[in-house]
Amino acid sequence: MIFHDYISGMGGLAIAKKLNEMGICTVQGNEWTAPRIKDILSNEKYMGLLILQKYYRNNYIEKVKTKNNGELPKYMVEEAHEAIVDAETFQKVQKILQQREKQYGHEGATNRYPLSGMIQCGCCGKNYQRKMWITHQKKIKDQIRWMRLM
Repeated sequence: MIFHDYISGMGGLAIAKKLNEMGICTVQGNEWTAPRIKDILSNEKYMGLLILQKYYRNNYIEKVKTKNNGELPKYMVEEAHEAIVDAETFQKVQKILQQREKQYGHEGATNRYPLSGMIQCGCCGKNYQRKMWITHQKKIKDQIRWMRLM
């Protein structure tokens, strides 16, 4: 349904709202979001294809997960499992994703904020994370606070 709605012209946010209104939760029991919909639309596993070693651990001591940008070989396994969507539908969605990225995206577009990754705890060195609370008073005010990541 997600793939067909996207092809028919719905965006990620509209699809997320539709799923939430239908009472369908994510695997973890959370509500749907536009970024999660985009993750599904760009995931090759839905057409029965596996790409191995997309990520790797930098070493066995630190175990930092790192995206593989050619440092290690990647392996593709076709027909690893039954496809949920056919290859033609998946390719149509990829084409639309690229068109929309070209049309609406711009250089430097990120989900980060100006201070992201710059504020660190003086004791432990961990980064602070932006959190937003909405308080209900006479007017709705957005309160933005920076919290230390645990």
